[in-house]
Amino acid sequence: MNDESDCIIRNKQQIIKHLDLLIKQKVLCSLYFGDNASFITTLLDTDPLHDRILLDSGPKDYLNKCLFNSTTIRIRADVSGIKVAFEGSNIKPATYQGQTAFSMPIPKELLWRQRRQFYRVKLSLIHISEPTRPY
Repeated sequence: MNDESDCIIRNKQQIIKHLDLLIKQKVLCSLYFGDNASFITTLLDTDPLHDRILLDSGPKDYLNKCLFNSTTIRIRADVSGIKVAFEGSNIKPATYQGQTAFSMPIPKELLWRQRRQFYRVKLSLIHISEPTRPY
């Protein structure tokens, strides 16, 4: 059985590659912060030059204000059976294509729990009988 530490990615280029996959597939992410506050968001873009990622803003202004006051956020997602998780801090308001968004530094670690059994082909058990010959 794999230990969770075996699933942690620390290489910045690999982290960006995996985050870009979430962006390309428009994966919904659960964002948790504060005392039990959360909402659903999506990753919008990565900016490796400025070491930032852009996320869609929350559905309510008061959630966004609480988010900016949070010291740490946790993001969880599931893409094709792969569990993804990372943490962030230093959330800043931003805009993306003229819309309200927020940015945070690219995470230093990314949990990417890809288990082999999700990719195994399931075979049905069927009884193969002798072919009958027409008379």
